[in-house]
Amino acid sequence: MEETNKPRLNVLIKAPIIIIAIVVLILDYKQLVDYYTTVGNNGGISEYFKIAFSTSILRSSLLLIIPLSGVFINNKIGWLLICSFYYFWLLFFIYFSISTELERDGTIVFVAGVIIISIFLLLLMNSYENSKLVYGIKRSDLLKTNIAAFIIAIIEILLIVLLNFTKA
Repeated sequence: MEETNKPRLNVLIKAPIIIIAIVVLILDYKQLVDYYTTVGNNGGISEYFKIAFSTSILRSSLLLIIPLSGVFINNKIGWLLICSFYYFWLLFFIYFSISTELERDGTIVFVAGVIIISIFLLLLMNSYENSKLVYGIKRSDLLKTNIAAFIIAIIEILLIVLLNFTKA
């Protein structure tokens, strides 16, 4: 019976990361194409680094490398990377709701929904079926790995806030 829950929980946890990564990659690709049509292409890999660090294009894709790589790793490292993604969403939207005035046009509902879904997925990540059976994390190591995932999420939030990742 435990084996039947294993794939369903894994898909439920990994699917949002894959969907968000695909959407962000498509949006970043469209922004990159628009950038090249207006500015032009000077060529080379150095141009991509210039774009990534001088504009906001590709920054979100670079941040999504962390959880997306965790999707394909079924051990403690993968669990840590995926869990840090959900802590990131939780912390980011709590920070967003505190730092900005939310209007009544549905933004409050959206932010509350993301926070509730993040908490739900974090609870699923920490369930026995997922943490022990899929990723092999002992109950005694669960607190340490949660703290490590939380610290990774805080570092990502600090990168976004300090380096103004959301601005051009």
